[in-house]
Amino acid sequence: MMERGLRNHLSAVWVRCRGSSTVAKCDCRMRPGSAGPPLRGSPIQQAGWDTHRTNQRGQSLAEMGLVVVICVLLTLGIVEFGYVFMALNLITQATSAGARAASVLQMGSRSLCGKITDDSAITGPTGIVRSQIGSIATVPSGGVTVTQNPTPNAATPCQTFSGSNIPNVIVTTTGTIPDVFGLFGSTISFTRTVTFRDEARGLGG
Repeated sequence: MMERGLRNHLSAVWVRCRGSSTVAKCDCRMRPGSAGPPLRGSPIQQAGWDTHRTNQRGQSLAEMGLVVVICVLLTLGIVEFGYVFMALNLITQATSAGARAASVLQMGSRSLCGKITDDSAITGPTGIVRSQIGSIATVPSGGVTVTQNPTPNAATPCQTFSGSNIPNVIVTTTGTIPDVFGLFGSTISFTRTVTFRDEARGLGG
């Protein structure tokens, strides 16, 4: 009984397939358990099934490509940001070292009233600031400046400073940092300013 029913079922399936197109006949001959569209259905439905599977593959490839591009850009951005952050921190430390040295510079490069007359040890090509920055950034000529506020007299009589107008030494560094991957442009401009109390201001007090 079971064998007869199975043969009848297979015959019914075969009859339906033979009455269909060549595509349907091929589908009927697929091995049991193989992936494919259902045995029942018109050739148009079966062709739509194949088109749907192709569209799914194309969509998966497009999504994977989009995810890869986003991950690469995100990685490059993290590396770029880390490099710029490190460079700016180093430049700030170099500017601070220059301001500290300028604020305690002895009378050999100052006037009698404490005005700085030679700041090449701070601002020069081999000065403190450029030496510490090195090649991580580009500092042009005149990119390191030393100013005093208020500016002491160049000659006597010297000013007398009180608690309300204690003079300061200000060191400013400007330049550019090269952009590693070009995400922010070819270069990144920077300006760093550090102020120290002028401890070597001279006879003015």
